[in-house]
Amino acid sequence: MDDRRPRLGVLLNGENMSLAEAIDFGVSLEDAGFDSVWHAEVQVDPIVPLAAIAARTTRIRIGTGVAVWTRSPVTAALTAANLDELSGGRFRFGLGTSPKLFNELFYGLPYERPAQSMGEYIAAIRSVWRAHSGGAATHEGSVERFRIGGFPRTVPQEREDIPIYLAAVGQGMLRVAGATAEGVLLNVLTAPRYLHEYAFEHLAAGAAERGRSLEDLDKACVVLTSISDDGDRAREWARQTIAWYSVQPYFDTTFRIYGFEREAAAAREAAARGDVEAQTRAVSDEMVATYAIAGTPEECRSRLAVYGDLDEVVLVPTTIGLSAEERVENLHNTRDAFRIQAGAAALAAG
Repeated sequence: MDDRRPRLGVLLNGENMSLAEAIDFGVSLEDAGFDSVWHAEVQVDPIVPLAAIAARTTRIRIGTGVAVWTRSPVTAALTAANLDELSGGRFRFGLGTSPKLFNELFYGLPYERPAQSMGEYIAAIRSVWRAHSGGAATHEGSVERFRIGGFPRTVPQEREDIPIYLAAVGQGMLRVAGATAEGVLLNVLTAPRYLHEYAFEHLAAGAAERGRSLEDLDKACVVLTSISDDGDRAREWARQTIAWYSVQPYFDTTFRIYGFEREAAAAREAAARGDVEAQTRAVSDEMVATYAIAGTPEECRSRLAVYGDLDEVVLVPTTIGLSAEERVENLHNTRDAFRIQAGAAALAAG
């Protein structure tokens, strides 16, 4: 990272927007000067909207933020290759495991040794890319569903080295990202002390295993945004989203670093008894200030400076607990608040 400001992107999730509206908004981000648009895979598939955005833009980079590893390596590789060709080499393949509960309840997949298994998944995908234009992809490993037995390919590919960005929170996945990926997409509830006291250390350790350094890895981070002319209203929006994430155990490290164990425990106790209001109240003002860019447009623009050690900041407007109208309002406020800074960052990145 040099003295330039981080690149700026926006993460879409498709909630409370039609497909056409999501595509139009993604296209508008290029006009607003943003460097990237990402699309999550939660309740909406990210591939179709990203393909449409790619077809209607020329500069902005597109990425899955993230695609869940439920696709077979062959399917994932071919999908990514198509998006990269359609976008003229602007695609970044964000990958993640999704939580254990989601794998088991929603996708019917086992969740064993996720860090090691993700390393195998990435290797299998790359074997398909390398086999383009007349080769055959083969991958053997300990995860049966990732094995490939001589998949033939005759179609040329835009790029053989499509950049992979791995979603990572804990030590194991951070090390896999450092060792195997071109970039890391750090999750929400990432803050500067977590970066310097934990994440960067494990990313660097993983990179060193392959003779690389931390500087060789593109470091992107998803950051919660809640923006309104009424700053207190915006901070309450952020509080509701942080309360939801507080019950996830893989954020324990950042809570420990910042001394938020008591608040997280209270949020989990409230969630266990179904008390959403108490769960939200458990999130302190300090937690909101630490984990979100929340407030008026002016307050939020100044807050961006704390992420200067990253290569890219991906803004994700909060949605949890908001009405459909509030979600759309926050999305548009996020784009408009950072329109000027995004344009400057894009020009600086050249």
